[in-house]
Amino acid sequence: MHCSQCASGEIFILTQAVMQNGIMNTSSIHLSWHNSILTMLFSKWFNQSPPLASVVIQRGKEVVADFELEISNTIFRRSRGLMGRSSLGHSNGMLFIYPWPRIVRIWMAGTPLPLDVIFVDKTGQIIKIEPNMKPFSRKVVSSGCSVKWVMELAGGEAGRCGLGAGDFVHIALIRS
Repeated sequence: MHCSQCASGEIFILTQAVMQNGIMNTSSIHLSWHNSILTMLFSKWFNQSPPLASVVIQRGKEVVADFELEISNTIFRRSRGLMGRSSLGHSNGMLFIYPWPRIVRIWMAGTPLPLDVIFVDKTGQIIKIEPNMKPFSRKVVSSGCSVKWVMELAGGEAGRCGLGAGDFVHIALIRS
């Protein structure tokens, strides 16, 4: 789908383009820029409750901590993160899920509360914890190596629970 604004102020959404006998045939929809159709089209993505995961942290056979985290598994959700949140419960936070392992860089621009950032590799092992990241900071923190998941918890929560590199993360979907 391609979306662009026409000179008349309308939104033009190209929904289909097909080559027939060397000629481009298109199906399209024109929407008035100022009506509520755009809200209806995109409300599914912006107003829906986020998916939730139950996350259990283990050291050997011992359960060290458990959390209920919002899942951030789309580009939009990952780019927004916890920006603008003014509070976060002790057992809540966000779980960023990436489609494949990669080096992840995080900053706190737009985030008004301190966060602990926990980097988890593809095996589920915590490889790095960045504690108490400063609110609104533009300092970029890197995972340093490829990770599959990143958890953001309220600042100080990782220390309070005794989380450390080498602990293992187990994730179960609560709500999709």
